[in-house]
Amino acid sequence: MPVVVRTRDELAKVVALNPLGEVAENHKRYQVSFLLEELDAEIVEHLHGLVVAPKPWSWTVGRSTRGTRGVARSKLWNGLASKSLGVTSTARNWTTVTTLLAMADE
Repeated sequence: MPVVVRTRDELAKVVALNPLGEVAENHKRYQVSFLLEELDAEIVEHLHGLVVAPKPWSWTVGRSTRGTRGVARSKLWNGLASKSLGVTSTARNWTTVTTLLAMADE
C-alpha cells in the first residue's frame, strides 16, 4: 500500500507558502492534500473547473493542494479523492498540518 510521507523541510515549505491563509477562516476546514507525485497539467485544469465559488483553492507547484471552507461534499473533493486523479494522495486540515510541523520541530 502506498504511503505519502513529507520531510520536516517539505512540511515547513507547505506551511510557509500558505496561499489561502488570508481567506481561511476555520483551520479545521482548510484542507491540504499531499500527493505522492505531481499532477499532469490537464488534471489540474480539470480540478480548477470543479471549484464552486466562494470556495477558493490553490494548486502549488509540487505535490500539494489547498482548499478553504471544507471540501468534504464538493465536486472538488470528489475529484481530489478519485482514482482518476492518477496519484496517491492524503488530505489533512491546516490544524493538523501545523501541529505536525510543530511536532517535527520538537
